[in-house]
Amino acid sequence: MSAITRAAVSLAVILLSALATLWAASLQPPPPPPPRDQVEPLFSFPPEEVNEISVRTWQGRLEAVRREDRLWTVRRLELRESGDASEPVATPAPAAVDEEVQALVAGLVRLPVVGRFPREDRPLSGFGLEEPQAEASLVLASGERREIRFGDRTATGAGLYAQAPPADEILQVGSLILNEIGASFYRLRAFATPSAASP
Repeated sequence: MSAITRAAVSLAVILLSALATLWAASLQPPPPPPPRDQVEPLFSFPPEEVNEISVRTWQGRLEAVRREDRLWTVRRLELRESGDASEPVATPAPAAVDEEVQALVAGLVRLPVVGRFPREDRPLSGFGLEEPQAEASLVLASGERREIRFGDRTATGAGLYAQAPPADEILQVGSLILNEIGASFYRLRAFATPSAASP
């Protein structure tokens, strides 16, 4: 076999190997999505369907409703300054509160659920859910009310145990949601207008 023939055979073998590799790669399933894409949101409805929100934490309490023009307005805002005393504060200006409450509603509706498991016969107190450290209630345009309760931190410390009645299962969600709620409370207070005191 001449040198030219041997070179041609070698090139043919290399080409066939490359084609076989490409064909094999095309048969492999696509890689799994990154972990963030596998996380499911807490609720399946869009935030735009929420007409009322009520949030209570150790930091205070917020109640807000949508007006006829679909802008959010604060009905009640209390911040717990010290001890057990809650101090009502002024109602924030409409333009500021609308954006802030929209963000808070979206954060709750789209809250990533990183795990879920049946409660079975385990007491809610074992998850800090018998007396939750925070609760949120969302009223939809249909009149349906959806709730979420936040309990203790998970074993890793990176998440919170939560529950969304009427489902009895225990959820695991990111713990940053409590920081976001608290920050929203204090931003709303910063937006407050002294002349529009809440009743």
